[in-house]
Amino acid sequence: MASVARRRGRGRRRAIAAAVVVLLAAAAAAGLRVRAAMLPAVDVPILLYERVGAIAVDAGSVPQSVFYRQILDLSTRGYRTVSPWRLRAYAEWGVPLPAKPLVIPFDNAYRNLLVDVAPILREQQFTAVVNLATTFIAERPDERRTLNGEPMMTWTEIRAAMK
Repeated sequence: MASVARRRGRGRRRAIAAAVVVLLAAAAAAGLRVRAAMLPAVDVPILLYERVGAIAVDAGSVPQSVFYRQILDLSTRGYRTVSPWRLRAYAEWGVPLPAKPLVIPFDNAYRNLLVDVAPILREQQFTAVVNLATTFIAERPDERRTLNGEPMMTWTEIRAAMK
């Protein structure tokens, strides 16, 4: 009889402890939301590019010379790139942003990003987000695929670019 009472007591203590954990988690989540709601709103330009190359080949592409001038102008005006994850960290936890945050995503991992874009971004200490069309990305250069007639990066090149 005494062992049954002890087991019930342990079961109740465990249930109470679990309820306290749930309540603390809910309070922490609510606190994060309250903190995010108290943060000042920040305007963050998002400049989406599809292709950058020697010349504009269609409406979705930008000549490299124009891209260079745009990035240089943004840098001169004090903009600094951030990732979407950094924006989320600001919204959820109040992680500070630069005075003028900017997001630069590229739609597709065209290989010319390594040659025509990366050096320009590096020069201004900018970063970019590349949306990967994984169906068109091969493991090695000898298996390279194309999208819209343009060669795509390979997984080997993507891993190297991330370093």
